[in-house]
Amino acid sequence: MTEKKPGGGSAFDSLPHPMAQAVLAMTQALARSIPDVPDGWDPSNPDHLSLPQVLSEVGRERMAQDEKWGTQDHQDGTGNGLHFPVGRFLNYAALAQAGRAYLAQAQDGKVPVTWAAILLEEVGEALVEWDPARLRSELVQVAAVAVAWIQCLDRNTIPQADGGEE
Repeated sequence: MTEKKPGGGSAFDSLPHPMAQAVLAMTQALARSIPDVPDGWDPSNPDHLSLPQVLSEVGRERMAQDEKWGTQDHQDGTGNGLHFPVGRFLNYAALAQAGRAYLAQAQDGKVPVTWAAILLEEVGEALVEWDPARLRSELVQVAAVAVAWIQCLDRNTIPQADGGEE
C-alpha cells in the first residue's frame, strides 16, 4: 500500500523531489492517455495510480508473445460440452461452479476470500461462453481480476520506509 506520511503526503514524497514530480506527472499523463478512463479515477488511490503501469506491463508481455509466436488466430475452444484435458477431462462449467462455491463459503466467513477463487470463477464463466460478444465480456472480466491481483501483490510487497514489508 502507498505509505502515507504525516500531513497527508505519499510515498512519492520520499523520492528526490524532481524525480517524484516526474514519476507522478508521467503516470498521470499515461492514465489520461488511456481511452475511456472511467469517471471517478483518483490519482491519490494507489490502485488507480498503478493501473497504467500494470497495463503497460501487460502490453509488453503481449508484444513479447507476438514476437515469440507471431500473430495467433486459434479457435476459441469454449462452450458447453467442451473439455480441456488436465489429467482427466475437466468440465469448464465446473471451474466456475468451484469458484462460486468457495466464494459462497468465504462470504459466510468459513474460508478467506482468495484471488485464486475469484479468478477461477471468472475463467470458468468465460470458458462456457459460445457467443463471441459474451465471451469477450467475460475475458475482460478475467483480465480485470488478473490486473487487480497484480495490483494487490504490488501493494502488499512494496517495501516500507523502514525497509520492512507490509
